[in-house]
Amino acid sequence: PARPGNNNRIWFQVGTSRIGLLKTPAGQQAGVNHFCVSAEPFNYDGSVQRLQRIGAKVEAPEVAGAPEFRNSDGLLTQVIART
Repeated sequence: PARPGNNNRIWFQVGTSRIGLLKTPAGQQAGVNHFCVSAEPFNYDGSVQRLQRIGAKVEAPEVAGAPEFRNSDGLLTQVIART
C-alpha cells in the first residue's frame, strides 16, 4: 500500500526496499529522479573526496551525511549509512 511520507514523496514498500514517488515539476519530463542505496556506516568526508577523485560530480546532500553524486549518465545517486 502507498502511504504519504516525508520530502513530498509517496512511498511504496517493495520487499525490503521502498520506492518514493514525486510529482514531476512543470516543464520536466517524468522519469527516474534519483537512486538511493543504504550502506554500512562510512566516513562522509573521505567518501566525498574519493568520489571527486574518480570524477563524480558531487552535489549538496538532501540528507546530512548522505553524499549525492551524478554518475557518468547524469543519474543522481545517494548513499545513506544504516543506523
